[in-house]
Amino acid sequence: MIAVQEVNEFERLVVIEEMRRNGYDDYTMQPGNGCVWVSVPRGGYSLEMYYIFRDGCLVDVQID
Repeated sequence: MIAVQEVNEFERLVVIEEMRRNGYDDYTMQPGNGCVWVSVPRGGYSLEMYYIFRDGCLVDVQID
């Protein structure tokens, strides 16, 4: 049986606030490889965002 990973509650709340602040209301969020991976559908493609946390702080957001 494979354990389903969940996004850390604090990190989830930070990402939700960032998404709200930037005007995004349609997105998916999942744990990534050392980050919180957010996918935003945008007219036929997806905007991929990687929220990177270290020691309980958001330190970087990378956008693909």
